Amino acid sequence: MAEQIMAMMVFRIIGETIGFMSTTKFYGILEVGKNCFYRLLARSEMDWRILLLSMARRFQSIVRKENAEETDAPKCYIIDDTTLAKTGFRFEGLSRVFDHVLGKCVLGYKLLILAFFDGSDRISPPNPT
Repeated sequence: MAEQIMAMMVFRIIGETIGFMSTTKFYGILEVGKNCFYRLLARSEMDWRILLLSMARRFQSIVRKENAEETDAPKCYIIDDTTLAKTGFRFEGLSRVFDHVLGKCVLGYKLLILAFFDGSDRISPPNPT
């Protein structure tokens, strides 16, 4: 399971989906098929919030250890409310939400993100999706 989680992180870093990775040359590198990844994502007993929060905390401790010197760069929290517009009606939880950028209601979801910026790195705790 750890190998699959690491592979999913690599997929995310390089900006590809599980389906794309299973149909291209990366399929030969992995010893499992795409269904194995989808089953892992669908596991109800897997606490993804805790996993992502632990990874963010670990990353922050490594960065602090490596960059021992304090900088004068501003430290701040970043709050972003993004509208995820969707087309179609067969999405769970889909509703009309107000998009303040467009100034009108659109069909989709609202995603609220809180991140911490320490002057050089942005760390986002996990958000429910």
